[in-house]
Amino acid sequence: EAPATAYGDATELKFGGAQWVGFPSNASRAYIKFDTAPYLPARAKVVQADLYLKCAGLGTNGYSTLYNYRLAPWDTNLTWSTAGGQYANVQEIGSVMYYAWRLWTNNEVQNMDLPWLVQAWRLGALGNHGLQLNSREDGTIYQEYRIYSCDHPAATNRPRLEIDYL
Repeated sequence: EAPATAYGDATELKFGGAQWVGFPSNASRAYIKFDTAPYLPARAKVVQADLYLKCAGLGTNGYSTLYNYRLAPWDTNLTWSTAGGQYANVQEIGSVMYYAWRLWTNNEVQNMDLPWLVQAWRLGALGNHGLQLNSREDGTIYQEYRIYSCDHPAATNRPRLEIDYL
C-alpha cells in the first residue's frame, strides 16, 4: 500500500498477502541477495545450498507463496513501483521450501533447497540478483509472511545461506 517506499533497512520483510484493493493489490514482495562470489573458489562444484529464513509472524490468511530468482539487478532503494510487475525481471522456481504445504509458526525456521541456483550463479550461467518472494497477485487472498531481514539486530534471526561445495 506504499508503492514508492523503499524498505531497504527494515528489520523484517513481508511477502504474500495479496488481496484486491485497487492498486492493483496490496501484495508484498521480499528481496534477498547473498554475494556468493567471494566465498566460492573458481572451480567449486556446489553440492548443497540451503537458504534459512526465520518467521517473524503471519499476516493475511491463505496459502500459495511463490519463489523466484531475479533476472535484473536491484539495491536497497527498490520499491514496488520500480521493481516491475509480479512477473517482471524474475523466473519462477516454484515452491522449494520444506514444509511449504503448512503455515509457519512465529520464530520457526524454514529452508529452501537451492544448489542448482547457487551453482548457476557460480558458473555465471545466471546473474546473481537474488530472490524475490511473493504470492500471486490475482485478487485472491494469500498468506502473508514476515521474516527477519539481514538488518535485524539479533544475528540468529537473519537469513543465512549455507553452501557445501567440492
